[in-house]
Amino acid sequence: MTPAQPRKPNIGLILIAVVIGAAILSNLYNKKPADAPDSGTSPAPARTGSVRIPPQPPPTADPTARSHDWENPGPGPDPRFEEQSFHANDITSSRTLDQTTKWLRWAVLQYGEPQDSLAHPQTIDVTFNGCSLQWTERKQIGDTNRYMDTITAMKLADLDIGYGDIMASGGQVTLQTGRAPNAIVTEKFYVQTNGELTPDGERSSPEGITYINLASRDRIAQRVAWALIHAGQLCGATGSQ
Repeated sequence: MTPAQPRKPNIGLILIAVVIGAAILSNLYNKKPADAPDSGTSPAPARTGSVRIPPQPPPTADPTARSHDWENPGPGPDPRFEEQSFHANDITSSRTLDQTTKWLRWAVLQYGEPQDSLAHPQTIDVTFNGCSLQWTERKQIGDTNRYMDTITAMKLADLDIGYGDIMASGGQVTLQTGRAPNAIVTEKFYVQTNGELTPDGERSSPEGITYINLASRDRIAQRVAWALIHAGQLCGATGSQ
């Protein structure tokens, strides 16, 4: 009886098995355990379209706002004659603090994208908690792989809202807490590697003058200033003098 000849191995099946096995091992090797510590990196810098901008709040009728209605500002005067400083008594509104701060959060994020990211920061986060305000601006440091987040936190009651205390010019709103440097500004530094930001130090200091940077269109600096004065009034802010 002729002994059975050994079957030749199926090379195709062997190759498929090797590929599948390698994929499984790679997945196990790279998978982060559920309880693994955080790597200390943060997401890559925000860019156009990647900042989570909330929907524009539905419009609210406010006949008391008159010419300082930040939701419906009208065409406005010639930009050369646009007011830059404001009398708090001229800013009247029946809108609530919640309505005002929701609009402010949307506006500062919507218009917080600079035309030149190397020269101006981009607003990547705005948070209101009752009468507290915090916003974060991110800027690339020159033409390098380094970035800086500037996080400003303040209480709206600490705003000075006398004439000239809050100013709007071009794409910038200047805020003062002159009675005391009650705004806390924290600068956090990062190094970008392979699309991720690794923390590289930080520093904090109290400041009496802070800035919100905005795009130079739609009279947005003036409108944000009006809304901030109203929010400050609702929270107990007064003039510096």
